[in-house]
Amino acid sequence: MKNKLLLGILLLIPALFMYGETIFVYTVSKGTEKTLKNAVPYLEDGVLSVLFDAGHIVFNASSTESVKKRGLPSYKEPEDFLTAKSGGASYLLEIAMHYMEKDKKEVPEFADYRLFNVISGKLLTDGKIRIEKDPPGEKKSDEEKLTDMGRNMVQGLLGFL
Repeated sequence: MKNKLLLGILLLIPALFMYGETIFVYTVSKGTEKTLKNAVPYLEDGVLSVLFDAGHIVFNASSTESVKKRGLPSYKEPEDFLTAKSGGASYLLEIAMHYMEKDKKEVPEFADYRLFNVISGKLLTDGKIRIEKDPPGEKKSDEEKLTDMGRNMVQGLLGFL
């Protein structure tokens, strides 16, 4: 019995040192409500899958409007920061999707992103990522390209988390 208890404790000790950060992902779609529904879920799928696989706790929201500030007249804070804080997040990943017009419809072109430490409000990193072109001899759907875009974006951010 003592051996089993000792073995159980030894197996649990490494788990105590493994924990994930809590991250709030907020995506602003600089397009219409239709593009928000047709493009953002695929981008977020790529983002969330990488973060979940890395062991992080993630929650998300998206909007077609820019981030507004709320608060007291003397001190206002962006709504996404307030949501991140109220949800207990350590980090905030802001993503802004941009579109171009192609064949009279909006098509995702690139995304700007910023990663913040929620407690300090400090910007940790930012950047821009474009949708990749199809590799020679291979045809990916727009949904696959958006998911890959989200994955590639977050792969570069894991070192900051």
